[in-house]
Amino acid sequence: MEKDELNKSANPRQTSKNADDKAQESFRQNASFAEKILAEEGIFSCQGGEHDIRKLARERIEGMLNAEHLLPLPLEEKQHVGRSGINQWIWDHKISKDIAPDILKEYLESCISNNPWYFYVKLKAMTELQVEMCRFHKLPALSLTSDHFLQSEALQHLAARFATSKVKKLIVGFLQERSEALGLLEEKAPLTHVRRQGKKVHPRAHEYFEQLVKEGISKDTQRHFLEHAHHLFSWLSKNMRDFNGIEADEIPIFQITATHLEEFRAYLLKKVREGTYSKITFCHCIYLLRSFFRFLSRKYGFPAPIRRFKAITAPRYKQRDLPSDEEIKLFFEAVDTYSDEPIIERIGYSLMLFLGLRLNETAQLTWKDINISTGTISILSKGGKPHLLPLPKRVLEDLKSAQRQQPSGKYLLGTNLKTIALRLYRNFKLYSLIAGWTYPGGVHFFRHIFISRLGGQNILPQAIKELSRVVELNTVSLYMHLAQQKDRLLTEINKLQY
Repeated sequence: MEKDELNKSANPRQTSKNADDKAQESFRQNASFAEKILAEEGIFSCQGGEHDIRKLARERIEGMLNAEHLLPLPLEEKQHVGRSGINQWIWDHKISKDIAPDILKEYLESCISNNPWYFYVKLKAMTELQVEMCRFHKLPALSLTSDHFLQSEALQHLAARFATSKVKKLIVGFLQERSEALGLLEEKAPLTHVRRQGKKVHPRAHEYFEQLVKEGISKDTQRHFLEHAHHLFSWLSKNMRDFNGIEADEIPIFQITATHLEEFRAYLLKKVREGTYSKITFCHCIYLLRSFFRFLSRKYGFPAPIRRFKAITAPRYKQRDLPSDEEIKLFFEAVDTYSDEPIIERIGYSLMLFLGLRLNETAQLTWKDINISTGTISILSKGGKPHLLPLPKRVLEDLKSAQRQQPSGKYLLGTNLKTIALRLYRNFKLYSLIAGWTYPGGVHFFRHIFISRLGGQNILPQAIKELSRVVELNTVSLYMHLAQQKDRLLTEINKLQY
C-alpha cells in the first residue's frame, strides 16, 4: 500500500533507478526501423517481425502530430471582448431567439450580471422549463405565454416535477412571487416541493468514487459507478442469505465472495434477456464493479473476487460525429475572444486536442514538465505511468509566449489543481456554445477527436496506442471512427502480434 502511495505522488520528471519507473521517451530515435514499420502500404502493412512501436523515429512522430490537417486553421484576428462579454452573447444569440415568454426573459435579465457559467446553467434550466410547460399545457413552445407559467396548477406541477435542483427551485420561487403579486396565486400558498431522498452510499464505494474524481474521470462514469454499486449492494441485501437484514450501505465488503458476484451476474444476464438491460449497460456495470474491487484489492490487500465476474460480447463503440477543421477554428476563436487568459486556456485545450491529454493530466502539468529547448512534455498518465512526448509546433509557440509573460502559478495553467480542471471543463461548454457546437459530452471529447484523427492517417494501431497512452490496443478501436463502417479495424487488430 505504501509503495502504491509513493508511486502516485511521484513526479514524472523524477527518474528512478528501477527501469519500470523510468520516464522513458515514448518514441526513440531509430529512423530505419520507423521507415520499415510505417511503410506507405497503410495501417495494416506490417504482418510480421518486430513491433516495438516505442522505437519509432522522433521525427516521424513529430510529423504525425504536426500534420497540417491535425492542427487548427489560422485564426482570424478579432477584437478581444473578455469573459464579461459572454452573458451578452448568450442573451443576443440564445435567449432572444429561444426563450419566448416575457416572464422568463425578465428572470434571466435580472441574472445577466451572474458568473457566465451560472448564467449558462440558468439558460439550460429555462430551456427545460419551457419543455416541461409544453408537456403540461399540451401546447407548442411558440404558443406559451407568461400566464401559462403563473397559473396555480402549473406552479404546483413545477414544484412537484421540475424543482429538483437549487437553480430550478430559485426559478419556481421567482414565478411564485410574480403569480402572488398578480393575484393569480393565493399569497404564501404552500407549494409541494419534491423531497428526493438520496441513496445512501456505501463507505467503500465512496472511497472509489473519490478516486474517480481525483483522476478526472467523467461525471457520467462517476454517477454510473454509484448507481451500479448501489444496485449490487441492494441486490445482495435482498437476495443473499449471508446479508439478510443488513442495509445496503452497511454490507461487509470483504465478505462478498466470487459466488455472490456470479449470482449477481446471472441476475443481470436475466435482465438482458428480458430486455430490461442492454448488453452495453451490462458490460459497463461489470467493468465498473471489477475496477472497484481491484481498487479495494490494491488498497486493502484482499483478493478481488472477480475471476469469473466477466462481461459479454457487446458493441462498446457508439458512432460519434466529429467537428470539422472550420468548427475547431471557431472554438479557438471563441477562446481568443472571450477568455480573460486566452494564451493559457488555448494551451490547455490545445494539449487535449493535439496531444490527447486527459483533463486531469492537463490540469496537473507544471512548467518543470515542459522542456522548451527540446520541444517535449512530460506527462503523468492514468495509473501513474510517465511518458515523454514531443510537442506539436503550434502548442510549442503558445508555450513560448506564455513563458515570456513570466508565469508565477504552481501549475502550468494556474495555482489550484481543482480550479484549473473545473475552469477548463466549464469554459469548454461556454466556448462550444459560442462556436455553435452541438456535440454531446464534455472536454474529454477533444481526446476522441485526437485519436480519431490519428486513425485517419493510416498509422499503425500500436503507434496510436502509444501516442494516446491507452493500456489495451483493443481500446484504439473505440476511437477509430473511419474503420467502423466495415468492422475491419477490430478484426485486423485482433490479428496483430504485439
